[in-house]
Amino acid sequence: MRSPCFLVAVPIALALSAPAAHAGDALARLLDRAVVRVAVERGDERLADLLLEGTRPRVQRLVNFTDPAIGATGVAVLLVDRSRRRGVGPTCDDDDLVIDVRRPSSSVAVVTISAPDSASLRDGVEELKGLRTLPYGRVHRPALVRANGLMPRSYSRPATPDDVPSSRRRADLTGVQRVAVSGLGRDASARKLAESLASELAPELRSLGAFDVLERDGLSNLLAEVALSQAGLTQSEPRGRVQKLAAADAILIVDVTSCTGRTDAVNRNERVTQKLGNAPRRPVAPTRLRVPVPVSDPSARAALEAVLGDRVGYRSEEDYQDDLDRYQRRDVPRYREDLRAWERARRERTVQWRQESTLRGELTARGSVRLVSMTDGRILWEAPFSVSERGEQEGGVRTVTVTGEDSVPEERGAIDEPPPFLVGRATGRVVSQALAALRRGAELPDLEERNR
Repeated sequence: MRSPCFLVAVPIALALSAPAAHAGDALARLLDRAVVRVAVERGDERLADLLLEGTRPRVQRLVNFTDPAIGATGVAVLLVDRSRRRGVGPTCDDDDLVIDVRRPSSSVAVVTISAPDSASLRDGVEELKGLRTLPYGRVHRPALVRANGLMPRSYSRPATPDDVPSSRRRADLTGVQRVAVSGLGRDASARKLAESLASELAPELRSLGAFDVLERDGLSNLLAEVALSQAGLTQSEPRGRVQKLAAADAILIVDVTSCTGRTDAVNRNERVTQKLGNAPRRPVAPTRLRVPVPVSDPSARAALEAVLGDRVGYRSEEDYQDDLDRYQRRDVPRYREDLRAWERARRERTVQWRQESTLRGELTARGSVRLVSMTDGRILWEAPFSVSERGEQEGGVRTVTVTGEDSVPEERGAIDEPPPFLVGRATGRVVSQALAALRRGAELPDLEERNR
């Protein structure tokens, strides 16, 4: 499901200072004293702040991608994360980072940065801010060429095939020998998937015969700690801590940025314990007739006695009083005791049920698999992934014991996390896609030739 974009009618809180020294002159001139509207997905508002940092627009607003004011006046900037929004901006290959600048009229400019994921979109923002001249027309390149050491050039005209590096350019990994593998997740569900991916990816990566794959306990915890800092792996101190533990040339990080899911259980219950019998019946009081009258209702008893009295005759008053005395002293107290015992059993007896469950779930996850150099912190290769799974599986049979004759087993409520069988299914898909992307997008070393 696409994340909703938003409409904010108040200015973004940005410093209205002079352009920073590192900002390109072209962007500063374009935005200076202009009405600027930035469309960006919810959660990526920081990219709008980064784009406008060091510039002096007259009005700054975050708007919806479908806002009619976009492209009508002033400068419209579309920050398109294609993993969350499709069909906006120029068409391109899945792994392209596109910067598209157009002027429909002298008073309107539309700037589109389209990237395969949020991390690449940030690269595009930083690249645009560094340009000295704006590339009117489209400039596109593989989203990761910056990480592969190919710094983008500035363009003052529409790009030509000679200007733009090929999207099929392969990352050179021939200098990498020892690789450590670790997972990184932003929350509990993401960490669980990241750990599953890392454990599955390590042996698959080893089977390529290209790297010495190392597995290091505790590396995920250290990566999570480093990820919380602004430096990440780009500064030597945190990178040195990771390198000391990993003892590798590079680290393959499975970074799960989001993992959401739900598990519902559909239960079928079958009672195993036999039902409790009926409550004890109150004994019938004696009558003066010579034959028993099995009727408890006083008015009905009186009517029967009036009809049958002359036919069956009456007992002596002494016999009747003796029976009545036994009824009140023995039969009624015994009945009350039996009733209390039956009611206690109804409340307190244990009842067993056989419960058979079916688990229905869904999972959606996004992230990337990237190989980071431990020498200088550069991203040597990266492949974003997005996976969505839905399905059901038998949840097994269990015996449930409840208390009380009328009690039934509690239903297994919905859990806001994906079921384990979908985690396993998603793991297999992502590992397969990552290995295919690695073979397709990188020059791999030959360990056998290196060891000769």
